[in-house]
Amino acid sequence: MKSNRNKLVGLSVRTYCLIIRRKYGPVIVCFGFLSMWFLLYRHVFQGNQVSVPDWVKTEDYPPFEPDVHEDFPTGPEFEPRIPHILHQAYVDNYIPTTFASNINNFLERNSDWKYFLWTEQSSRKLIIKKYPSLLGSLTLQMNFKDQTEILRYVVLHEFGGVYAEMPLQWLRPLRKITFKYACVITTLPFERASLGYKKPYLLNNELIFCRAKHPFLKQIIDRLPLYQPMLENEDFTGPHFVTSQLMIYNKQKYYKQLFSYTNSSYFFASKLLDAHEDTVFVPNSNYFSFNLESLYVFCDDFINLSFIEKRGCVELQRGRGFNKFAFTYNRGKRPRYESILNFLFRVEISHIAGEHLIIY
Repeated sequence: MKSNRNKLVGLSVRTYCLIIRRKYGPVIVCFGFLSMWFLLYRHVFQGNQVSVPDWVKTEDYPPFEPDVHEDFPTGPEFEPRIPHILHQAYVDNYIPTTFASNINNFLERNSDWKYFLWTEQSSRKLIIKKYPSLLGSLTLQMNFKDQTEILRYVVLHEFGGVYAEMPLQWLRPLRKITFKYACVITTLPFERASLGYKKPYLLNNELIFCRAKHPFLKQIIDRLPLYQPMLENEDFTGPHFVTSQLMIYNKQKYYKQLFSYTNSSYFFASKLLDAHEDTVFVPNSNYFSFNLESLYVFCDDFINLSFIEKRGCVELQRGRGFNKFAFTYNRGKRPRYESILNFLFRVEISHIAGEHLIIY
């Protein structure tokens, strides 16, 4: 009886699919063709164009920062101020092969570094043991990817080192960054901050370098529970939150739209010297490259944009090009840890990191 019912269900499904195909087949094919043509037109014919009218005077929209013509500022290479440890996070010990090559690439360029992989289990163990006040904030985040937005500040405060998202591609060794400054936080590309968020700048919490027990990280951890009512993740723990916290840390009351011919933290002026152990150094964003093509669409209606958005479009039109001093390359997309392919093709972390791996 059960098998007959299954046959009838299977037959009805096949019949229904056949009717749909015959009745709506041409419409589906036409829609698919138009969708493919739109994507082709957008990414091939318009992919390298920014819609800034010819009559716009680019000098009215000054650059957000200077180009980089010298290497990252560094100090004597004795004992690094930032430990040579890379922290990354994934739900368990089996890493998608799409990320495995980036980890291999990092360890090849930084052969004396240690590697921490924080899983859902190990990160919760650390927070329960050392930072129990954050448990409430952690449980508000419904999935592990969102929980890592809190985890990154915890592991850097506890151990020091570098926290980086897995899709980040590594272009050269990181040694130079670790000797002069006690904490280095990168920015989002100014084009993304201005066009995506209508801000002159935002910090990038996907890549942070810091010594253990840095007071700025302590400030972030102490304030995280106060931001629980906020539902938007980027306000709760991401770029907006970190940017506002650094403004508080540096006693800065508003966004300063400054321009400087240096590669120092010119828009986050601190009363401390750059090399002080409690300073947070914000370097020129050209040291950390991004793919910005996804932002071109924001400039299609240039005439109706705000000044800060127009400035971002003009900056896009100027173009960054490839910088030989860049340490990393970001493809410009948020990582998709939940992708089906990521669950199908995975490799155990010990086979990637080997002797570099530290288990908590």
